[in-house]
Amino acid sequence: MIEKIIDKNLFKKALTYFFFGSFTIIIALAWNNAINALLQNYFPNKEHNIIGQFSYAFVITILFILFANLFFDKDSIESFLKR
Repeated sequence: MIEKIIDKNLFKKALTYFFFGSFTIIIALAWNNAINALLQNYFPNKEHNIIGQFSYAFVITILFILFANLFFDKDSIESFLKR
Protein backbone atom coordinates (compact mmCIF):
# COMPACT_ATOMS: atom_id res chain seq x y z
CA MET A 1 0.00 0.00 0.00
CA ILE A 2 2.77 2.45 0.89
CA GLU A 3 4.47 1.69 -2.43
CA LYS A 4 1.51 3.28 -4.19
CA ILE A 5 1.86 6.48 -2.14
CA ILE A 6 5.64 6.97 -2.57
CA ASP A 7 7.05 7.22 -6.07
CA LYS A 8 10.37 5.35 -5.90
CA ASN A 9 12.01 7.44 -8.63
CA LEU A 10 10.99 10.68 -6.97
CA PHE A 11 12.24 9.41 -3.61
CA LYS A 12 15.56 8.35 -5.17
CA LYS A 13 16.01 11.78 -6.80
CA ALA A 14 15.14 13.59 -3.58
CA LEU A 15 17.62 11.49 -1.62
CA THR A 16 20.30 12.03 -4.26
CA TYR A 17 19.82 15.81 -4.15
CA PHE A 18 19.90 15.69 -0.35
CA PHE A 19 23.30 13.98 -0.38
CA PHE A 20 24.53 16.33 -3.12
CA GLY A 21 23.57 19.34 -1.02
CA SER A 22 25.06 17.84 2.14
CA PHE A 23 28.43 17.22 0.52
CA THR A 24 28.37 20.69 -1.00
CA ILE A 25 28.00 22.17 2.47
CA ILE A 26 30.80 19.98 3.84
CA ILE A 27 33.12 21.04 1.01
CA ALA A 28 32.27 24.70 1.49
CA LEU A 29 32.96 24.49 5.22
CA ALA A 30 36.23 22.64 4.63
CA TRP A 31 37.47 25.31 2.24
CA ASN A 32 36.26 28.00 4.59
CA ASN A 33 38.36 26.51 7.39
CA ALA A 34 41.37 26.17 5.09
CA ILE A 35 41.18 29.77 3.94
CA ASN A 36 40.69 30.97 7.52
CA ALA A 37 43.80 29.04 8.54
CA LEU A 38 45.75 30.64 5.71
CA LEU A 39 44.68 34.07 6.85
CA GLN A 40 45.53 33.19 10.45
CA ASN A 41 49.01 32.29 9.22
CA TYR A 42 49.55 35.81 7.92
CA PHE A 43 47.72 37.43 10.82
CA PRO A 44 48.48 35.00 13.64
CA ASN A 45 46.31 34.75 16.70
CA LYS A 46 47.18 31.19 17.63
CA GLU A 47 48.67 28.04 16.12
CA HIS A 48 46.78 26.47 13.22
CA ASN A 49 47.49 23.41 11.17
CA ILE A 50 47.16 24.79 7.63
CA ILE A 51 48.39 21.68 5.86
CA GLY A 52 45.89 19.52 7.69
CA GLN A 53 42.96 21.77 6.89
CA PHE A 54 43.87 22.09 3.22
CA SER A 55 44.40 18.33 3.04
CA TYR A 56 40.98 17.78 4.57
CA ALA A 57 39.35 20.18 2.10
CA PHE A 58 41.12 18.47 -0.81
CA VAL A 59 40.18 14.95 0.28
CA ILE A 60 36.54 15.89 0.85
CA THR A 61 36.41 17.54 -2.58
CA ILE A 62 37.88 14.46 -4.29
CA LEU A 63 35.47 12.16 -2.44
CA PHE A 64 32.57 14.31 -3.52
CA ILE A 65 33.68 14.28 -7.15
CA LEU A 66 33.95 10.49 -7.05
CA PHE A 67 30.54 10.26 -5.39
CA ALA A 68 28.97 12.55 -7.98
CA ASN A 69 30.48 10.58 -10.87
CA LEU A 70 29.23 7.28 -9.47
CA PHE A 71 25.71 8.26 -8.49
CA PHE A 72 24.67 11.07 -10.81
CA ASP A 73 23.73 10.68 -14.42
CA LYS A 74 25.86 13.15 -16.38
CA ASP A 75 23.01 13.95 -18.77
CA SER A 76 20.67 14.84 -15.91
CA ILE A 77 23.29 17.12 -14.35
CA GLU A 78 23.83 18.91 -17.66
CA SER A 79 20.10 19.34 -18.19
CA PHE A 80 19.73 20.62 -14.62
CA LEU A 81 22.52 23.17 -15.16
CA LYS A 82 20.91 24.41 -18.40
CA ARG A 83 17.71 25.42 -16.58
